[in-house]
Amino acid sequence: MTAMIARTAATNPVFVLKGVSLRGWHIAAIHIVLIAVVLAPMVIAEYPPLVDYPNHLARIHILSVLGDDPILRGIYAANWSLVPNLAMDGMLVPLAKLVPIHLLGRAFVILTMAMFIGGTYTLHRVIQGRTGLWPAVMLLFVYNKVLAWGFLNFLFGAGLYLFAFAGWIWVRERWRWGPRIAVFSGVAVALFFTHMFALGIYALSIGGYELGRSLARRERPWRDHLADWSQSGAQFVLPTALWVFSATGSDGSLAIFGGVWSKVIAVASMSIFHDIGVGVMSFFFVLVLVIGGVLTRSFRLQPTMTMPLIVLGIATLAMPVWLFGSWAVDIRLPPVLAAVAVASVRFERRRRLFADVMLMLGSTLLVMKLYSIAGMVQRHDRQIDELRAAVAATIPKGAALLNAADFPIKDPDFRLEFSQIYYHPAAYTVIDRSLFLSFLFTDREKQPLTVTPRYRFMDTPFAHPMPLLHLRRGADPAWSDRMFARRDERGRVYYWAHWPKLFDYLLVFDRGKHVNPMPRHLTAVRKGSYFAIYKITRGK
Repeated sequence: MTAMIARTAATNPVFVLKGVSLRGWHIAAIHIVLIAVVLAPMVIAEYPPLVDYPNHLARIHILSVLGDDPILRGIYAANWSLVPNLAMDGMLVPLAKLVPIHLLGRAFVILTMAMFIGGTYTLHRVIQGRTGLWPAVMLLFVYNKVLAWGFLNFLFGAGLYLFAFAGWIWVRERWRWGPRIAVFSGVAVALFFTHMFALGIYALSIGGYELGRSLARRERPWRDHLADWSQSGAQFVLPTALWVFSATGSDGSLAIFGGVWSKVIAVASMSIFHDIGVGVMSFFFVLVLVIGGVLTRSFRLQPTMTMPLIVLGIATLAMPVWLFGSWAVDIRLPPVLAAVAVASVRFERRRRLFADVMLMLGSTLLVMKLYSIAGMVQRHDRQIDELRAAVAATIPKGAALLNAADFPIKDPDFRLEFSQIYYHPAAYTVIDRSLFLSFLFTDREKQPLTVTPRYRFMDTPFAHPMPLLHLRRGADPAWSDRMFARRDERGRVYYWAHWPKLFDYLLVFDRGKHVNPMPRHLTAVRKGSYFAIYKITRGK
């Protein structure tokens, strides 16, 4: 990415801003500084505040030490197979023996963000032939809901997709069809193993691009169009075969759609991280920028990108909430669509007042967002350090840990920014103490990790800390006898059934209230600022 910006510096003409001439190397330096500032919160974070991140990191740790840790080997088992969701596992498991796990995880988060940024800049450069200040607007979309939820495999795949799409556009008229098919078949396979949705977005983009070319050259013979489509589609033959034979490809889950308001929230999520206030302001800024840019004729859309944007826009509006057993599918396309739109447009300062106001507001919002995230990172780091120290001092290695939470959404004392950030911090204790935790990501169809038969009815592949109500149900022998080993409509077992007989310790995220939820079964052994640890009296 730095090399690309440097090349831009050597070729860009002078850029004039309020009478100040900015040459190419000035613009390159501005971009490099801005990118470094945007990445800084994740650089200083000991534990990136991404919801699923601890769960992913625990899986990487387990897979890397499974052969050397007899405790973990009795709980978990490797499940390497044709899984189109392996970006993090494929890259980090081989490195985990060489690099400390927490440093390795942070490095992957930063690399993923840099891929998304660099892919957008590269696509813009290929489409426009130059790079001005305009691509920096995409930095408002780097911290989005996809990143907040920690969907790192997909987000890494989205960055790879942007590079791949830029590469296809660049070689389309430069390479013969044979080398193009060979190279980009490999690219498509890489996207498949990175994340299947990233491959799907790439296929939509290639289809839109080729459709635009065909419509622009309607006078050509139909045989030429057929040859173009065949050559473009040939790169997807191998990944399609892999999909058919993969475990995920056999998932017959139906798509589940949300309502209109759900779609509005999904689109707005392109600029929302954990702080909803700053995120919503950023989204409205984008709306004003788009509307104002159209009215002032400040945007120049590259014609060849019209159809890819239309195709991606339709897909964004049509995307369900659930697809192939994966949740929150609808929030994944909006930030990618934003990145492609930024790359496809050149901004011209036809109305200087409008351009200058937008520059000032956008810079202010970016500073506000980064300040908010930096403060959150510091609080989150302190909390995770406290939790890890408490678990290390109280829970022996190899114990079975049950996790519950008491976080009423309407509680005015509860920080909204952490409404989901407590879903998976217990996974850090698996790294530290080789514990069993019920809801590590162990889905056989989507992950290279599963549990041994002993734990199959105590484990569910996708969940979060249970509400305290479930504790009372699970302690009821009649309810537990009826529900044990049964699965709900989403395939999850009622892992809390008979919990007093199956688990050793209970971790409750209770906001510091420290009220023993079931004194008959639980003895408090440690109390923290936002959690409590209880020893479970077996068999009562």
